[in-house]
Amino acid sequence: MVATLKIDGIYDVTISDVDVVNPGEYIPQGEDNPYHIRPWVAFDHGFVLGVVFASCEQNALDELADNGRLDMFLVNGKELEEYGEEEEGIILFT
Repeated sequence: MVATLKIDGIYDVTISDVDVVNPGEYIPQGEDNPYHIRPWVAFDHGFVLGVVFASCEQNALDELADNGRLDMFLVNGKELEEYGEEEEGIILFT
């Protein structure tokens, strides 16, 4: 399957089956869905990072991270020095 989404009237984002991170979590419309699993599309400037079926944004981000789809945003120790100690939201995990 291939689909094109118009995001915020700016981006035409094309997604396909290879973008889906966890296809086993898909719940068809009309079936019992007690956790409200729904699709989340993560993209960066029109490029798809992944499509995830999850109950909330945090679970979707966790699934993307666990499957290596956010690795391009990792900051290494040398790059971290450029941000300084005052930078908010930047943490070095060792």
